[in-house]
Amino acid sequence: ALLIGFSFGVSGDTQFNPEIIGSEIQKIGFWIFETIFIRIGFLVLNVENASFLSILCITGYKFVVLLVYQII
Repeated sequence: ALLIGFSFGVSGDTQFNPEIIGSEIQKIGFWIFETIFIRIGFLVLNVENASFLSILCITGYKFVVLLVYQII
């Protein structure tokens, strides 16, 4: 949360606002909820070799695409 606030404060694009931190934490919370939901689905389907961290990494690939779009 501190890094998010720092990056918005240092960048000249937007002015710092405390509501930004809350919205970013909400996005991270949704990402973790998505990972837990997929993990529960794997448990229901009896897939035993998928760890929480590997599912978290797989669901995080969408952020790589967003980062590339931000750079371009």
